[in-house]
Formats: sequence, structure tokens, C-alpha cells
Amino acid sequence: MKKLLSFIMLCSLFCLSACSVDKNTESHVTSSKEPIQMFMFSQDGRLFVFTDKDNFEFKGQDVSNLSTFLNSPYAKSIEKVSPELYIYLDEDKKQWASSFLKVLVKADKLTKKQQDELVSQFNFTQASQAKDKVKQGIKEDFSISSQLDVFYIKTYKADGIIQKYKNRDELLAKYKLAKPIMTTVHRTTYTTSKSYSLSDTGENILMGPLIILTAPLWIPFSLLDCLNERNGFLDFCPFR
Repeated sequence: MKKLLSFIMLCSLFCLSACSVDKNTESHVTSSKEPIQMFMFSQDGRLFVFTDKDNFEFKGQDVSNLSTFLNSPYAKSIEKVSPELYIYLDEDKKQWASSFLKVLVKADKLTKKQQDELVSQFNFTQASQAKDKVKQGIKEDFSISSQLDVFYIKTYKADGIIQKYKNRDELLAKYKLAKPIMTTVHRTTYTTSKSYSLSDTGENILMGPLIILTAPLWIPFSLLDCLNERNGFLDFCPFR
């Protein structure tokens, strides 16, 4: 018991006030217009998108849905498309990506049955029945704000990665679009910094200086006590 009390008192000399570590994550975003030079679907359900700077590989249910739609007769009624690509880069240089493709179909030449199939089979929404936020997006992305009842819209979403392909030039030579599709590419870079701070309790903040100030008195006292014979309840010598 005596040794335990002495050990606790000696260790208290080296206990400073509580310290906390805070991690702060910051992001930096840049956006630019870039041409999509090529896109193609693989048999296993992947979508490859090549821009001037990057090669994207996406997969997911919407990739399959988009492929099905583009191979349907309704693809001929596409009025405009608005793609957006997002690139995320963390401090470990790991990259991942996501994509959003808005497809606007003009249905003035489609029958009522075909328009219903657009909704039931391909999950398009009639622009005039869309939410206000979607209508605003149609106005901004496609410069269309009137006669919304003849337009149908659908947004395809997919996540993916950025890849490097040795045969990029060969693929572009075979499948490059005659007219590139302009897209907006958003690049987000994340950085994490650490900050150290004392505990916000006044007790801990004051105890640190107090222990430091009393250390010069306590250490010689404990060492001198080792020269004396042990007596009493407390033994301040840490070596007995």
C-alpha cells in the first residue's frame, strides 16, 4: 500500500493537463468543361467513359438501365443530354468517381402508349409533372422553360473509379465519337490536418503548471527520503 501511494504521487509529476487531438478535413473543388471522346458498354455491365484527361469506369443498376434505353427505339427521341462527372481524391492519392447523366426526350412524335411506356418501363418523368427543382434544372441545363408537357426527363447515376488503360489510343481510334459530348467535371481534393489543444476544463489547465512548479521540491524530497530508514505510513522513496 505504501509503495502504491508513493508510486502514484511520483507519477503525478509527469501528468500534464489533458490534451485532445482534433482532425480537420478540408476540401478543394474545381470545375471545368471537358469533352467526352468515347463511351461504350461492356458485356459484363460496365460503362467506360474517356475524356481528354481521364478514363472512367462505372457500374451499377443504372448503367444497365441506360444501356437498355439506348438500345431501344426511344433513343431516337433524345433531344439533349447533360452529363456531369465527379472526381474525388484523398490525401493518400486514392481516387473514385461518380456520374450523373440527365437525358431529355422530346415526345411530340410519340403516341400516348409510347409516352406511357417511357414512364412505366424506363422511369422517365414528364417534365411538366416534375418537381420545381427538376424544372429549374431543365431550364438551366437545356434552356427549356416552355411546352414542358412534350418533354420527359430521366437522370442516371453511377459510381466508379478512374483507370489507366494501355490501349487507350487504340480504343479511341475505334470508338471515338464523331462529335464529342461536353461534360462538366468536378474535382474534389480532400486534405486532413491535426490540431492539438488543452482540455477546456479549468481544473486540468491549472493542474499542469502546479505540478510542474512543485516538481523541483518534490523530486529532491523523495530522493532524500531514500537515505532514511522507512518509518511512518508513507514512504516517499520510489526505490524501496
